[in-house]
Amino acid sequence: MSTTRPLLGMKRVTEVTCKEPLGNRLSPTGSKQQQESLTVDEFAVFENKQEELKCAKPRVEQVFRVVFTIIGLLDTGAHSSTASRQIWLQLKGKRDDVSRAKEYLKGLCDPELQQEEHYPVDMHCIFAGARGLFLDRLLRDTSAEVVMLEPGTLRLLGCFESVIMAKSRVQQFVALFQEKRSLPGDREPAVKRTFKTFVEERDDKYAMELLLLPSALKEELLGLAQSPTQPFGSSTPVTDLSNRILDTSFEEKAVGAASGAETGLLNGDTFLLLETAQTHWLAVKPGWQSRWIFHRGPGWTTCPGEGLRPWVRYVWRPAPPPLTATTRFHDSLRNPYTLTLQNEPGHPDLRHIIIDGSNVAMAHGLHRFFSCRGIAIAVEAFWRQGHREITVFVPQWRQKRDRYTTEQHYLNQLEDLRLLSFTPSREVCGQRISSHDDRFLLHLAEKTGGVIVTNDNLRDFVNTSEAWMRIIQERLLQFTFVEDHFMIPDDPLGKHGPHLEVFLRKDNSPVTPPLRPDPRATPQPVFVQALQSAPRPSFRSHPPHPSPPLQRSNTPRPTPSPPPQRSPSETIELKRKLYDIFPDQKQRIDRILSDNPYMRDLNALSGLLLG
Repeated sequence: MSTTRPLLGMKRVTEVTCKEPLGNRLSPTGSKQQQESLTVDEFAVFENKQEELKCAKPRVEQVFRVVFTIIGLLDTGAHSSTASRQIWLQLKGKRDDVSRAKEYLKGLCDPELQQEEHYPVDMHCIFAGARGLFLDRLLRDTSAEVVMLEPGTLRLLGCFESVIMAKSRVQQFVALFQEKRSLPGDREPAVKRTFKTFVEERDDKYAMELLLLPSALKEELLGLAQSPTQPFGSSTPVTDLSNRILDTSFEEKAVGAASGAETGLLNGDTFLLLETAQTHWLAVKPGWQSRWIFHRGPGWTTCPGEGLRPWVRYVWRPAPPPLTATTRFHDSLRNPYTLTLQNEPGHPDLRHIIIDGSNVAMAHGLHRFFSCRGIAIAVEAFWRQGHREITVFVPQWRQKRDRYTTEQHYLNQLEDLRLLSFTPSREVCGQRISSHDDRFLLHLAEKTGGVIVTNDNLRDFVNTSEAWMRIIQERLLQFTFVEDHFMIPDDPLGKHGPHLEVFLRKDNSPVTPPLRPDPRATPQPVFVQALQSAPRPSFRSHPPHPSPPLQRSNTPRPTPSPPPQRSPSETIELKRKLYDIFPDQKQRIDRILSDNPYMRDLNALSGLLLG
């Protein structure tokens, strides 16, 4: 007879060992396994779970390698409702397999905890790929029900410990995915070769995405898939916790003030707080903590003045890593965001909005990552203000998977809504040839009279034509991000320019160019002063284009001269910033700075390095 405490809605009846093999249902790997003793475990659950158990039967037998039998009612003559009648269940197999399967069935029939866990959509291949093997192994190792609700969301359901283990496991995958850490020494090529062979043997539509995962995550997945009996062989603290959490548990009386505090909770309505599991962490020594789990079920009885007996688990919790910009950015991506554009008419008197997608994405990604979420946030911000003529330009090569590009599904969503256009690019002999996307911004702004949303000053195109010079001077809208908040200034052309509402109106309410300020007044931004004070060049390479009528001042406006080359101090400062962002590409940074002596924009230089 079993000595384990019965849990809510379940009763363990017998446990028998036998030498009988399980036939074709199990898949023993050798004669030695066939000779191992088998365990038969019978227990009861409520009858209203019978249909759910019938659906789960094939998966239980496949994942846990047991024989699962639904025997029938405990009392065939009972006339009570199915919610109160109980049915027999039988599991037969190796002791460890039976124990895991029973824990899974207990959680499935009477879940103690149910949670949704979010992960980056680019990790969906882990749970959907390899013909479902990783998901099956996760289910087996944790005994929790793991269901994919949609790409990016899992539902975890089952016993309290099982759900916590599964949650820790998924969070470990997410941490390794976001860190994109390489493995030391010869481990990386060995892991890559092994993982490639493993994925090719289980080839499906997610194979290519699996091969692009970081090496540290590949090693973790190999440990999950290739050691079903000892799945957590990796040396990471979270996986050590998951591996030892069942083996290192023991019961002991709560002592001291903590015991007295918990005893006090057993009085009156506050006892309802203990109907579900609660976890308390106490530091016991540096690097270790004890976890007290309290649970009350039908098998528990409470006498006056007697407290609950907690299970005390000692588990390793590593010291938190130092905070970095990359960590902050990846943490922000864990906050769910959905691009939602209301299907309602906008304001027809608003200008066309032309968004420099690369500039916006790099700004949201802290100049380290191409964050497609930033583009979606900017589009949604203008859509809420009533703009319906919105165009985003992004280089076509950004459609390829890249470790520095995040949440690319937003690009596809905007393209489907005809709000995003990819500028052409191609590869010749392994070298990328891309058109300058800033030219597309200026051409469309000239054609539609629109406003360009960018933090780039576009100095390289000031002398191309008079029309483009006016666009650069009068129709650039700068922005900033505060986490996921997109913000634009109320005075986009400075103190003496028009208000934002006037600036964004179409040509029937023309924008007045900023007047020269009084010398005693606050000076305008440097780039505006430079454009106003430089001499007018001759436009030979590009004929003047028709442009919307603008209100002119009586005095002729001088036009700027070609921008000077960077000074040595500017080059040194740019080099220092780029070294901080791309520490592994110093030679390439030096070459790009040498090839582009006029370029001062950090975003544009970062784009060339990522290209």
